[in-house]
Amino acid sequence: MYSTYNHPSLKSLILHRRYALLALGIIIALYLYSTRSSFTPPSTSSSKSSLQSSSGVTGPTTSTPHPPTETPSIFAPGTPKPVGSKYSQTLVVAATKEEDVDWLDRDLPDVHKAIYVADDQNATLHPPSNKGHEAMNYLTYMIDNYHDLPDVSIFIHAHQVTWHNNDAMDSDTAVMVKRLSNEHVFRQGYFNLRCHWKPGCPDNLWEYAEGEAQNSEEKTAFTKAWSELQPGTPLPKNLSQPCCAQFALSRQRILSVPLKRLVDFQSWLAATDLTDNISGRIFEHTWQFIFTGETVYCPEMHVCYCDGYGICFGSKGAYQDWSDLKEQQLSVMKKAEQMDDSEEEEKRKLHEYSDKLGRTIERDEDRALERGKDPAKRAEEVGRPWKEGDGF
Repeated sequence: MYSTYNHPSLKSLILHRRYALLALGIIIALYLYSTRSSFTPPSTSSSKSSLQSSSGVTGPTTSTPHPPTETPSIFAPGTPKPVGSKYSQTLVVAATKEEDVDWLDRDLPDVHKAIYVADDQNATLHPPSNKGHEAMNYLTYMIDNYHDLPDVSIFIHAHQVTWHNNDAMDSDTAVMVKRLSNEHVFRQGYFNLRCHWKPGCPDNLWEYAEGEAQNSEEKTAFTKAWSELQPGTPLPKNLSQPCCAQFALSRQRILSVPLKRLVDFQSWLAATDLTDNISGRIFEHTWQFIFTGETVYCPEMHVCYCDGYGICFGSKGAYQDWSDLKEQQLSVMKKAEQMDDSEEEEKRKLHEYSDKLGRTIERDEDRALERGKDPAKRAEEVGRPWKEGDGF
């Protein structure tokens, strides 16, 4: 049978079209190759500079602060693991040689710990330089472990009991760590461990500086530091979160901040001429911006207690009633302590009244703890959607 493909003119036309398409393909390939070779992707190298490693050289590589060149990431809420799943945790402790950390193994034996000793270059873990209070320790941990992070990292000071811990947990860090909800940290990404607003919320960052001299010094230093740490971002009128630089982060949230940005923060901290106190406080007031992109981070206190720790008072008003009783008891005890021996009877009555208040406070706390065991009640109190089987 005669085929039209064998016609000489038609066959020649088809061959010419094939050659033209082949030539066009070669031109496109050469263009794409030249475009790709001229593009340099952002560096994601995990190699450690002299500042990065906890066992590296202790000095900065440059004599002036090196400002971060990345802009803050867009932070998305996280999703907890399936109900019943286990979460890996690391407790990151900023310590000094003089501080007693024996309580960590005694009260938290099953929690993995990374204890960074700021003033001991011979310690197993230590920052490259002792600057910026806990900030240098925290940044060193994030950089050293960026590619091998646990599900949740908890950043704390070395002391166990302190005024800036949570009242409903006896101001005890060990209790806070035990009660911390990994699910809540996963949802939030960043969680300030302190629920109480004062000091820090909703006042601006200079509201509770100690004395006018420090207040003025900190304002001046912060304005310059902000322009170096957050280039291109105007200094906000207010930076607020509860004090005092203790928080938890999910793996996802740490990885939302490029490694280079964390290294740049560390480099800035090592090179700055600011005092240890001022440079540390600058980071204390900016962790929430670094890890949430928000200048004001002041969650409702009852929400923090309920979803963060499973201590659910039932409502904002019920929490406030409990808080008022705590304040009242403290005031009564203070008044009793100021009395002399000639006022023994009045002092006795005040102690009795304090005991009565204490019993009411303890009752409310017990009820809050019981209420917090129910995942549905937790969700209801904080206004979070929940359905049967959702867990915490």
